[in-house]
Amino acid sequence: MASGVETTGVPVGAMLDDILGNRFGSTTRVPFDLIAAAIWQKLGGVAYATYAELQADLSPADGTLASVWGDTDAINGIYRKDGVADEGNWARIGDLPTNAVQAAEILAAKNRANHTGTQSADTITDSVEKVMMTVVERTVLSWLEENNPFALGLHSPKNTAGDTSESGQFTDGLGRVIGEIWPDLSWRFGDVHAIVDALLKDRIVHDRLGRQLFGLTEQGGILLGGLEIASEMEAKSLAFMDAERNMLDLVELHKRVRSLEASVVRKVGKFVQPPADLVATTLRMIISYGQSLSIGARGQPALTTAQAYRNLMFTQGLRGEVADLSGLVPLIEADYGDNGETLMSGLTDHLSALDPGYAAGSYAYVGTVPGKAGREIFNLSKGSTNYAALPTQMAALKGLAEAAGETASLWFWGFTQGEQDTAVETNPALYESRLRQMVASMAFDAKASFGQSFAPKCLIYQTAANRVYGVDPHIALAQLKVAQEDGLLMACPIYMFDFYTDSLHLTNDSYRMLGLYYGRAADSFARQGFWAPLHPVTTIAQGRTITQQYHVPTGSLQFDTTRVTEAVNYGFDIRDADGALRDIIDTVDITGVDTIRVTLTGDLQEGDRLTYAWGRDGDPATSGRIDGPRGNLCDEAGTGDTYTTSGAVVVPLHNYSVISDEEIQQWA
Repeated sequence: MASGVETTGVPVGAMLDDILGNRFGSTTRVPFDLIAAAIWQKLGGVAYATYAELQADLSPADGTLASVWGDTDAINGIYRKDGVADEGNWARIGDLPTNAVQAAEILAAKNRANHTGTQSADTITDSVEKVMMTVVERTVLSWLEENNPFALGLHSPKNTAGDTSESGQFTDGLGRVIGEIWPDLSWRFGDVHAIVDALLKDRIVHDRLGRQLFGLTEQGGILLGGLEIASEMEAKSLAFMDAERNMLDLVELHKRVRSLEASVVRKVGKFVQPPADLVATTLRMIISYGQSLSIGARGQPALTTAQAYRNLMFTQGLRGEVADLSGLVPLIEADYGDNGETLMSGLTDHLSALDPGYAAGSYAYVGTVPGKAGREIFNLSKGSTNYAALPTQMAALKGLAEAAGETASLWFWGFTQGEQDTAVETNPALYESRLRQMVASMAFDAKASFGQSFAPKCLIYQTAANRVYGVDPHIALAQLKVAQEDGLLMACPIYMFDFYTDSLHLTNDSYRMLGLYYGRAADSFARQGFWAPLHPVTTIAQGRTITQQYHVPTGSLQFDTTRVTEAVNYGFDIRDADGALRDIIDTVDITGVDTIRVTLTGDLQEGDRLTYAWGRDGDPATSGRIDGPRGNLCDEAGTGDTYTTSGAVVVPLHNYSVISDEEIQQWA
């Protein structure tokens, strides 16, 4: 020091009134009591909501510090007790550390910077941000203090029957809901949600806006905001991916980091909360629309000739052979002309068997199958005679519901169509446009007919009849594209089914299984707000090795060569930019729970693509699991979900990979 007494020469004392210190680059003097109050508050101390409560409590000893936080700004602050226990009074000694003091210091810091020029704008911004973080932190503590569950009375989650084993709500002593927990251990507390997806097996914590905060994936990956760090993308490696699973970097352990351009990959979907008017609906309509596969063509004899649940149909029957929409009767299948079992019974029975709300008798499903055989999508679109039956049936159900004091809505609708457009080689872009228009038309008519707020979800399949017509699966790929871009629920491809002798239509058991797959997708969406089929999400090549990662609905990847006859390369092929086959695949192996590796005998060329389940030129003009265009890649869903055919054959209902055509991303 230039003059005066050095600090080392200052006499030692036992008490002090003020402390000099640095704040925002300047010297400041703070009363010792306020410092003690700040430390006290950080550690936790006596707090009162109002000044009246403070004055009513004289039990603390002389010199005790306390705070008032819920009164007016002029009264809120730090108080010191003057007088022995049960006597004396409280004297205010300063503001709360998280209130006026912080605000004043921020303002003072700005003023000092403006007048002295000793601090930059960035420095001020950083200082303000630090102070504001402290304010936010203490505000949270204040909220917890204000809503102290132990003071107000925290109640364990219980359902209406008082059974703590089921889902329920946490409520405070005033009956306010402050949290919920569900049977799958998903939970909500305040604005923070932790979702456990039974199909993805991921545990994700979201904020109140649905933004992902952090989580863990089934495969051992770590989710941080919009970033996923995935292990085992390739042996001994870590993959960094964004929220849409675009790969950003691939880290080889003990090697260097290779940066990648973000791949254009598939969104696997998002969680959706069912709308209130859907939850309240007592008659839930499900329409199966499309061409011949939607109405059970060649699916004889009908299998579901008795109703095991409470599923309903119009008096006329499923297909509308008789124009009678005057009532509702139990849903059963029946042969009519060349038609037999439809997918509707499998769909509604699957939902009925699994849905606890349905089992409790709170609602019923109403199925109808108004499709027409041999129609292109254009001939089924709004404005056609075929489409006119749809709003007519919606209006009829609305009237029946109102007359019975019920409520009705169109919940799901299936669109099972594509063979005819494959046959006539409809331009894929035109098909996509017409499919999107179909979805929009159904949403409009459902809202107009029932007054519902939500658009009914569209369930679709992926056609697999391209080899019958000697063409590539362009319509199947168009269906997949619209499903992934517009949020349609693609239940499954159909190459793993048994087909009728014409290789275009399914057998009766296959129709029922198709309905079960539709039901699986619908049930997943209804329960979890999410469904996506087994499909590739990244396709990356390094030299003559291609690594392809998948979204796997259940368990791990596997090759099924028991139910589905083994295809060449398990269904995988390399094709050039014009779609011509390049027969350069050496091996296809599963290297992780969600990853395959394709090794090549030759170099990739610009524009090459990795395709799956297309079939090859020269293959039989057939469809199905034996010798049609097919693949063997599936998940393990069928381990716990099987179907027993009319011939007593047990069929595992695995999720089989969609027919695909993937751009190959090269490592930089």
